Amino acid sequence: DALEFLDALPLERTRYIHVAGHFDEAPDLKVDTHGADVIDPVWALLAQAYQRLGPIPTLLERDFNLPPLAELLGEVAQVRGLQAAALGPLRAGGCA
Repeated sequence: DALEFLDALPLERTRYIHVAGHFDEAPDLKVDTHGADVIDPVWALLAQAYQRLGPIPTLLERDFNLPPLAELLGEVAQVRGLQAAALGPLRAGGCA
């Protein structure tokens, strides 16, 4: 379970997050290729990470199969939107 794995990590040591697309090599093996769109479950996991960590720096990695610039900027906007959503609870709690 991805959330259990996330909760088991020493998150206080996290300095940035890496996000990328993947290739399904087998039903139980995903290969981080940097050459595909980020899928919805990864975006959801990123949102959960931000809820635990706050909006830390994030590397959206694309090494090949680059989409048109508008699509790439859409993924950047997705990262920024999730970061902004994570700031809401922090600001409400007086932490930011």
